[in-house]
Amino acid sequence: MIFFLSSLSCGGQEKVSCLDFPDGLSWDFGRAREEGDELVHSYRFTNASRDTVTIVNINVFCKCTRAAASARTFLPGESGEIRVGFSPYGYPGKISKSIRVTTEPKSDFLLTFTADIIPRQKPVEEEYPILLPCGLRFDRTSFNFAWMTAGQSKSMTLKCTNTSSVPRSMEVADRRGSGLLDIWCPGVVRPGEKAELVLTYRPDSTLSDVGFQRDTFSLAVAGQFESIPVDARVAVTEVFPKQAKGAPAPGLGINNSYLNLHDVPADSPDRTVPYTVRNIGKAPLTIRAVDCPDGISCSLRPGTVVEPGRTVQFVLTVRFSAFPEGKFFETVRVLSNDPARPVKSLLLAARIVSPSPASDTSSHSSAP
Repeated sequence: MIFFLSSLSCGGQEKVSCLDFPDGLSWDFGRAREEGDELVHSYRFTNASRDTVTIVNINVFCKCTRAAASARTFLPGESGEIRVGFSPYGYPGKISKSIRVTTEPKSDFLLTFTADIIPRQKPVEEEYPILLPCGLRFDRTSFNFAWMTAGQSKSMTLKCTNTSSVPRSMEVADRRGSGLLDIWCPGVVRPGEKAELVLTYRPDSTLSDVGFQRDTFSLAVAGQFESIPVDARVAVTEVFPKQAKGAPAPGLGINNSYLNLHDVPADSPDRTVPYTVRNIGKAPLTIRAVDCPDGISCSLRPGTVVEPGRTVQFVLTVRFSAFPEGKFFETVRVLSNDPARPVKSLLLAARIVSPSPASDTSSHSSAP
């Protein structure tokens, strides 16, 4: 027992690094301004082990943080510090960050810090980046409500401000989509005034509204013949009854939830990507809906039932000619009656590149 305990202590037969941090491994910067200077703190330590300690890696988990040690190796009894800097710009609110320090002999130390960052005052052009010629500015035009349960309601706000010198009136026009979206419009926005439009989805509690819903409309500015299009999306899941713990339930599993196709020529033929749906639960799994972006189609059909432990094959067909050259990143969503995770996302990534010059050789005839 004495031998076992001594092997675990600093300098025992099983070598470990023992760094003593007298002020602790955590630090609170308190309140600081987002537009202020970098926040800096030094975590001081002493090598309390019997062997030389080498810092082999300092890993930060955010681009806002930097960290460096005063030296790489420390003799027994030697002191040092790890200096950490945090840039608060772009990180308003309460934050918590960490830095992992790896040493040899093998040990890990996790340094943490917290701060309460006071948000900066944003210029109107940044807070409301979308400008109409009439002087009305908006913060965005696209809304992703993620998912919600049928029979409930969920709201998001469209913020605007009037930078002109006269009152501006707005009205909702050209509505299209599911009809499940309620829109509250303030009507008139006076000069210098800020206002909010409230978008609320209210799906019915029956299966009739379950699925991927999308609504579009325009905000028309009276007398100016100007409008701004707005797009809203939501996945409506069915009402799942409360079940006793351990009761049989379906489980949706799909392979290749993230797939990188790497470089793809812009003139490539349609690419099919195979997938497998597996019911990892203990009750029948039903596919309720599939949501594909333009340019991608899916062979998996709503209403497909997969028994427990069984699989179903399907493919996604990607028409790369429908997308511009450059980074390609699209998401296909599958909705099922899995109560734990009703929405499953399939991510496709690629880089669409210019066609190879070799592909044009057929258009050139040989010299006579």
